[in-house]
Amino acid sequence: MKYCDSAAMIARFGEDELIRLTDPGDGAMDAAAIDAALTDASDEIDSYLAVRYTLPLSVIPEIVVRLCADIARYRLYDGRMLDEVEKRYDDSVKLLKDIVRGSAVLPLPTTTASTEVSTTRSREDRLFTRDTLEDF
Repeated sequence: MKYCDSAAMIARFGEDELIRLTDPGDGAMDAAAIDAALTDASDEIDSYLAVRYTLPLSVIPEIVVRLCADIARYRLYDGRMLDEVEKRYDDSVKLLKDIVRGSAVLPLPTTTASTEVSTTRSREDRLFTRDTLEDF
């Protein structure tokens, strides 16, 4: 599953930049190159998120779309790296590592029904009573 598509890449970085990065010589974007970069970026994100989250994600938070776009852009720059592109990639990887460590979280919906735990106990719930402790 890809977390971002070429339309989101165009919206974030502009068509001119993507043409410049992927032009096979006909003055157009190379859709296959963009798709490959997005697949690689999504796989990289999954390699981090799989440590903490069940994949595939049920909802794709906008932050994951941004991370995917930044990582894919970094991959498209290949050997022509700009400082800003490299910094955004480094920041994306840092955030993914923070998510794995638990110092950052993805804004995913939660279900309260499955996480509720009863804290009410009755006398019958006890594991030990005076009578059973005497057996030890």
